Amino acid sequence: VTRRVELERVQFHGDESEEDIELVDYPVIKAVRGADREAAELYPGSLLLLDHPTQGGGQGQAWNWTEAAELIHEGYDLILAGGLTPENVGAALEQLGEALPWGVDVATGVEIDGEVRKDPKRMIAFVEAVRSTDGPEHHETDD
Repeated sequence: VTRRVELERVQFHGDESEEDIELVDYPVIKAVRGADREAAELYPGSLLLLDHPTQGGGQGQAWNWTEAAELIHEGYDLILAGGLTPENVGAALEQLGEALPWGVDVATGVEIDGEVRKDPKRMIAFVEAVRSTDGPEHHETDD
């Protein structure tokens, strides 16, 4: 697949080892449960997607996102995930203070109630909530 499709990054959500990750010739996003320092240390150079510490990915469960701030201060590039919605993503980012993550991840938080389909209005609200938390100096474009 990687020879046929132009990729920028590869994202892993399983029990891949550090050796498995090193076999990939692309920048990697590695999902880990919570702000787990030991897990972060296993994947040096990977962009870490921090999901719920016990529920894992795809469950839409919120957690104490402030735990990510320490890893960000230590120089880890993180994507904040797990239970983020248009209603709470701004508060989650504000709880991190000056320690802004590399990005945020949303799936179930913008879905239409009980469906896998994404709601365009919730998607727009999510982006607007994220943009309202970081200053205008961080925006490259407004579109």
